[in-house]
Amino acid sequence: MKKTLFGLIVLLLLAACSGKKAKEERDRALLAKVDSTISQDSIDSLEQAAAVVPAKADELFDDFMYHFGSSSRFQLKRIVFPLKVVNAENKNTFVPKEEWTHDHLFTQQVYYTLMFDNERDMEIDKDTTINNVEIEWTYMAKHMKKEYYFQRIGGRWMLTYVRKYNVEPTKEESFTDFFYKFANDSLYQREHIQEPLKFITTDPDDDFSVLETTMEVDQWFAFRPKLPMNTLTNINYGQKCKNPNARILSLKGIGNGFNNTLYFKRRGQQWKLVAFEDMSD
Repeated sequence: MKKTLFGLIVLLLLAACSGKKAKEERDRALLAKVDSTISQDSIDSLEQAAAVVPAKADELFDDFMYHFGSSSRFQLKRIVFPLKVVNAENKNTFVPKEEWTHDHLFTQQVYYTLMFDNERDMEIDKDTTINNVEIEWTYMAKHMKKEYYFQRIGGRWMLTYVRKYNVEPTKEESFTDFFYKFANDSLYQREHIQEPLKFITTDPDDDFSVLETTMEVDQWFAFRPKLPMNTLTNINYGQKCKNPNARILSLKGIGNGFNNTLYFKRRGQQWKLVAFEDMSD
């Protein structure tokens, strides 16, 4: 893990450019609101936290997310309180700081999932210019979603509000509906795998080379990863997933080197797993 230094409270400087003035004043007001909740007595604790939080934790959202989920002290500093929560009935509630319960996000899971519809977008998480990110939880059987909205304000990632809502079913089977059956029914899964299945992995004789081959369906069942059966997660960095006939499900381990990717294509009215990639360390 990178050696780190977490800065304490910084003052925001207003740019001379009048076109940016309104936005900077809003950012400044939000930060002042958050900073005002930090008591003087907490300074020693914050200095202790600085020893374990990377100085560049706000550069890449993934670095920030790890510390946000791992450290309750850090998390409290990075939420705009009272936090707006919109429920499934579209009613707003506001959670004050003293009522907030620490949210681990993905940090206690073996892995989390990411969704794409093309390989080009799979590098978007390395874009340091992104200023808005959504973390999404999809409860497949319940047809419900929960989304956390993060915004980079004054250079710092902040959770600004949470939204919960129901996902209305459509006439055409969604990828989520398909994947729920795929993950929970082995017979259904067998019927929706292209054979032979394309398989990509690291060359066992050369860690710097990639081996592309194929596997039979029975081999898939021998080597497949444990699939999420109830909940799908996603980090929306800006990828749109507009192609209705392609989905890439990336399974990313948290500090364990696990890295699997599943490639799905819709053929006519049926989804099929067409490729499996295992690039785990």
